Amino acid sequence: RPNEAGGRGVDLASRAAAAGLHTHSLHDEAVEEEAMRLADPLLDLASRTLGWLQASSRPPTRPLPQNVSHRSTAFRIAMADSPDALPSSLDPDAPARETKRLDPEDEFEQAEMLRSLWHFIRSGQVLRAQQFCRDCHQWWRAASLGGGEPWRYDEEGRAWVGNPNRPLWRMACKAIADRALSSPSDSSRHEAALYAALSCSPDLLPRAVLPVCTGWEDGLWARLAAGVGWHVAERQRRRREE
Repeated sequence: RPNEAGGRGVDLASRAAAAGLHTHSLHDEAVEEEAMRLADPLLDLASRTLGWLQASSRPPTRPLPQNVSHRSTAFRIAMADSPDALPSSLDPDAPARETKRLDPEDEFEQAEMLRSLWHFIRSGQVLRAQQFCRDCHQWWRAASLGGGEPWRYDEEGRAWVGNPNRPLWRMACKAIADRALSSPSDSSRHEAALYAALSCSPDLLPRAVLPVCTGWEDGLWARLAAGVGWHVAERQRRRREE
């Protein structure tokens, strides 16, 4: 059981770390976050309101997955068509790294996909967002969305699950959002918004998230998601530094 193993697990982990071995903390972050909410009425109210805003959100249309593997760009690269205008490869980072753009047809398809992903994130459906990415042949993006689960003990599976390095994942999401904000691509607005929301970075709220919000519910959700996420992450950071 996690509560019983907590003290012994942390002690064993600290001894292994002192010996130079790579370890993960056995501290259950899900239990910790629940305790934070129970001890703080304002945080509990904000979390409940956030949950209600997510549950009541509905995408404007049912998103239909399509193959967003940049086939037109791949064909033009293979045919050496306008090599100076296109990225040199289909590496997802190539357009930003080389300051080049995908074929217009691929950009349109990606913009539609990212708009749908934004609605999934807005409604708190990260798992559906990941599956939608896989259905659109963007498996790498599905992986990039999945680092927000707290590091916790799964009683049923008798194993530790989740992400023990969520601060690092949030930093990566913030970097993706910042990069998208500087991109001229039509898909960059929603890419910046969804990764900024996942990062819980307050400074990205007015620059990346609020510009794509279309009503007071979206605006309230964006502010609560950033505020609750940042507050919990900051308290956990201080605990780790104690």
